[in-house]
Amino acid sequence: MNIGNLKRNDDGVFTGRLVHPDFSVTIYLASVTRTKERSPVCDVMGMNPSREWAKLGSLFEQAGRETGLIFYQGSIIPPKTDGKRYYIKLFRQDDGSFNVSWDEPAPARRATINSADMGEHEPGQQSDDGLGESTAPNGGLPPIPAGAPADLGSANDAASRRGKATKANTEEAAI
Repeated sequence: MNIGNLKRNDDGVFTGRLVHPDFSVTIYLASVTRTKERSPVCDVMGMNPSREWAKLGSLFEQAGRETGLIFYQGSIIPPKTDGKRYYIKLFRQDDGSFNVSWDEPAPARRATINSADMGEHEPGQQSDDGLGESTAPNGGLPPIPAGAPADLGSANDAASRRGKATKANTEEAAI
């Protein structure tokens, strides 16, 4: 199930909003220093209830078994989900953005109607929390720390990596 889209902002940071029946959270992808080949390529940072950025999880680079297509997968623990882990995958689109999909583990946990935010807002817009509009800069979000952009290549890089996975395209330099 597709739960969001991440686009690169003016500062080069991939940002977006994930909307799932159990949660809705604004996120960005933060760079990490890789210590090993199998280390995460980036951290998923999300807005917590105090309106501060907090680490929700990490992403690892993967290559499709049959196609060699590069994608990113990992898990996040969003705020207000009682510590429940959600498994996500990011797939690069032709415009350079990433679609975020959620992998539902078996057995499926079904949300009750009262557990989901059923507000009448459009996807990508904040719901009305009754507090009025934010007077904070940056659309009410705290600033993203300098050095945050996770370098996940470009859309051209992704297109050139389509096909069978090879040692050359699965063991790239650390991001």
